[in-house]
Formats: sequence, structure tokens, C-alpha cells
Amino acid sequence: MTKPLLALRRAGLALMAAGLSRAAVAAPITEAPTRLLVTGLSLPDRMATTYGWLDAHHLAVTTPPPGDDDAYSGLRRLVAVDARTGAQTVLLERGFLSCANPHTGVVAAYVGDLRKLLRGGPAAAPVLTWFRWDAQQTRLVPQPPPPGPPMHPQQCRPFDPEDDRNGQVMTGAAPVRTLEPGHGQIRWTWDPATGQRGAVQWMRGAERRTLDVPAERIQALVDWLPYRSAYLLTPGLYRVEQGQMTELLPLTTMDQQGRTAQVPTPAALAPGLSRDWTHQVFSVPMRGGQLLAVPGRSHDGAGLYRHTAQGLQRVFCGPKPGGATDDALRDHTRCFEDEPIRVSPDGCQAAFATRYDADGRLRTTGLQGQVHMLDLCGRAVR
Repeated sequence: MTKPLLALRRAGLALMAAGLSRAAVAAPITEAPTRLLVTGLSLPDRMATTYGWLDAHHLAVTTPPPGDDDAYSGLRRLVAVDARTGAQTVLLERGFLSCANPHTGVVAAYVGDLRKLLRGGPAAAPVLTWFRWDAQQTRLVPQPPPPGPPMHPQQCRPFDPEDDRNGQVMTGAAPVRTLEPGHGQIRWTWDPATGQRGAVQWMRGAERRTLDVPAERIQALVDWLPYRSAYLLTPGLYRVEQGQMTELLPLTTMDQQGRTAQVPTPAALAPGLSRDWTHQVFSVPMRGGQLLAVPGRSHDGAGLYRHTAQGLQRVFCGPKPGGATDDALRDHTRCFEDEPIRVSPDGCQAAFATRYDADGRLRTTGLQGQVHMLDLCGRAVR
């Protein structure tokens, strides 16, 4: 993984705020907590993809079986959660997610458990199995990948054999990004001996367009955003210090004709963050705007922010999320865990992990906290 994207992956780490006096916030923050769905599903580890969207309404979550609080037992099951109702359906009693493509329904999961890997012994190794997501029946149907180019088992998307040269398809170094069917490719020249990358081009048949984006800024998996008819080339990464924002990586998208656009982060965010700390901010697209994540304590301005035409609003980890008192959040070391925030394919739901429930109470089960889902498009909680 390239250094800028590795920094982005780690931007959810805490800012080590424990034990210090409450810091002043430079400007008032507009609070607009939205409907929060607490799944109660713990994340056991980072050894495999922990959760991913199956479609616009269903999230697949890898979680330990009920009653198993030992993250190193090796036991995993795969559960689908309906973001509209909270209903949960067990997809695999023994298995864990590798990847899911919500646009095509292709899912890869390992059937079995990790006991052999974690504890040794005679247990069989898990087997990579391909499925088709059946939303009507809320189940996974075993089905080989569709004919054509090979399907990558960590992306659930076709890839060019050159894309996996030297096994670097997941690190961001490989020189090809295969887009959705009919949308072409992103490609650049690359010298593996020197690590030098050439100009980046979007290609579709005879069409060509040179992108004004350096290759090292394009993430390994280029996400298709149907609600924008565009691809996410890289999420945004910013630093706020003493009320001033510095752009480290701009949030960059590309349309189906290879035209890129940078989404600016609202200037109103920086004044609302404590001047006592240096803040990392990262952003991803959502329907009608962008979702901004600021790790740290609620008192210092940390939380999840929604930025739309209606302005900038903190939608999670405010002073009173779901009825919690301000004191209940005084010792927040982080509002959410070091797991990616995954926005649904319709841009209206955000899935993330946190150790705090809707009442502000700390949950200790699950090494990476529990999965929550936040409604980004519905009405605010009153």
C-alpha cells in the first residue's frame, strides 16, 4: 500500500487525549444526530474483510458466534443486517467475508474457520467459495464467477492479469485499474525496478484521456458511485492545526468519460475543532455531499460530519448521541475504531465500528468494537 493511502487507512487512530483537561472548541458545532442502528455484532479482528455492503440495504458482517468472546478462537460466522429494519440473517454458520460487489451481487467468502491458522491442530483450512447474493431470499447462492476475465478474490471485480503483477494488486502499485463493465480501464506505465510511475490514462476502446492525478494517489480498489455516476479514485485526507486546514490528499472522483474532479472540504470544519490538538480528517462521498470523519474526543470536535447543501452538521459523537450526557463521553479516546467507514452504494448509509452504543455506554466485547449503521439521508433524530 502506498504511503499516502496507508496514512489514510490509519487516520482513524486516537489522538491520545486521555487524562487531560477538557479543551476549548474554537467555534460552535451544528449538531444533527441521525438514526443510528446498533447491530450488536462485534468485530473479531482484521485478518479478513470484516464488513461490506451486499446491496444498498444489506451489510455483510463477519462476527464471532453468540457467546464466543475469544477473538482468537478462530470461529467466525457471516451475518447480513438490513439497514432499514435491523433484521439479521445468518448467511454462513462457519465462514467469513473476503469481498462483496454490491453492483453485481458477486460475493467471495471463506467457508470454514481459522482454528488451524490461529491454534494449529487438525482443523481444516477454510475454503474460498464464490456466491451470488440473493436479496429477495436474503441468502448466498453458491455460484462460480461469471465467464470472462478472472475475478479477484479480494475485490470481487474482474482484473487484468497485469493488474496482479508481482502480487501488488492490493497495494496500489499495480499499473491497471479495471472499471465496471463498459467503463474501460485506468492504466499507467510502471518500472518495477525503480518504482517510477508514468502518466495515468483512462482508456475505453480507442478513447484516451490523461488524468491529472498521480498514480500513487489512486487507491487499489476504485469504487463505483452510482448515485454520482462517477468513481472514487481516492478518499480525502486533511490535517487541521490551530484552526487551519492543510490538504494532504484531496477527495478525487472521475466520471465515465475520464474527467476528474476534486471535492473541497468545507472551511467551516476547522474552526470547530480544538486548537489544543492536531487533527486528522478524512472524507468519503455520500449522496448529496461528503462524510467527514474526525478521530478523537467529542469535546475536541471529533465525530462524523455530514456536509451537504444544507451545511456542515455533526451526525455522530456529538455531546448527546442518542440521549447520552456530555459527561458520559468525557473520556472518549475515539468515537470510532480503526476500521474503514463504508458508505452504502446508494450513498445513504454509513457502516462503521465503535465501542460506544447509542446511549454512550462503553462496550468491551469485540477487539474492534461493534458495527453501527448511520442513516445519512433520513430525518434527524429529535
